[in-house]
Amino acid sequence: MNPALYQKLLKKIPLFGDLSRDELTSVMKASKLYRVRSGIPVITEGKRGDAMFVLVEGSCTIRKNTPGHEGGKIIAQIDSPSVVGEMALIDGAPRSASVVTASESVLMKIDNGAFTQMRREFNPAAFKILRKLAATLCDRLDEKMARFMEVTALSSPAAEKEPEEEIRGNEVLHHMSQLPLFKGFSRSESEMLATVFMVKKFDRGQMLCAEGRHFGAFFIVVSGEVNSFKELPNGERVPLGTTGKGHLLGQKALIDGKPQPVTLEAGKRTIALQCDRDLFMRLFQGDSSFAYKVLDVIVTDLSHRLRGIDVVTQKLADVPPDKAGSVMDRLKRIGNMLDDVTFVSPNSEDD
Repeated sequence: MNPALYQKLLKKIPLFGDLSRDELTSVMKASKLYRVRSGIPVITEGKRGDAMFVLVEGSCTIRKNTPGHEGGKIIAQIDSPSVVGEMALIDGAPRSASVVTASESVLMKIDNGAFTQMRREFNPAAFKILRKLAATLCDRLDEKMARFMEVTALSSPAAEKEPEEEIRGNEVLHHMSQLPLFKGFSRSESEMLATVFMVKKFDRGQMLCAEGRHFGAFFIVVSGEVNSFKELPNGERVPLGTTGKGHLLGQKALIDGKPQPVTLEAGKRTIALQCDRDLFMRLFQGDSSFAYKVLDVIVTDLSHRLRGIDVVTQKLADVPPDKAGSVMDRLKRIGNMLDDVTFVSPNSEDD
């Protein structure tokens, strides 16, 4: 295919829409083109994902393994230009559905190894793609959580934010040095990064941020623990999990700027680093290697959370209606299940 036409086609796909000509060229160099006959599996449900595919020409069907449907039940059809299997670029987890060509097709394959190399080299194209994927993951999380709220007939009342202690300067550098996320940075780089963070100290029971509020910041837990809750209209709270040292919190708002979906509260004396969204976006626009690294962690975390919710959804679907229990019972069950699939960052450590 003519490279100019190839680039023009890629620009029509939202995932690549923000890429410059040079960035599109770098993506093309990391990919391979294949012509595939009709009826050939491109992606197989249950197998670990090792590549993303761009449907350049032709069409494909999306299929789910379902009893009574040989070859899988067709749940959707996609036409070119489209992207399939993009989650493989983030976590390489098992595929959630199969993709089979519905006509003779031309596919561009970007394997996980090539994309990982682009990420390691801080290739701008890789991180623009990650930002798009992060936004997509946020939208999917919103949709899935909205379904939970419909099932349980919940709304999200706003809660008041509690005061907390703020500290900047040398103490920020001290706490950064304790987190694997910042390993490998020079002193001058760390000092620059310290200007966008502040140390926040919370006593047990103090709120980091409240459900329903536009908070516009994210946290990295340095020590202690943070509990997340869903606020019920009757004033009751449902615990959704506990996180500790090295974990990121509030990162979804960093990507989409939407209201905080849950309340975050210190479970014991807690120290956290906070970075405001506006400052983070300035770092990203300035091609900061730190911003790229944090984005990489955030996208992986969002991917695991989305997959976790998928697991919970399936488990809830298996519960007979007569055994589902009250709204509170169902929400507690959700919280327990989410605890079972909590994503632990590879950079995190236990106290």
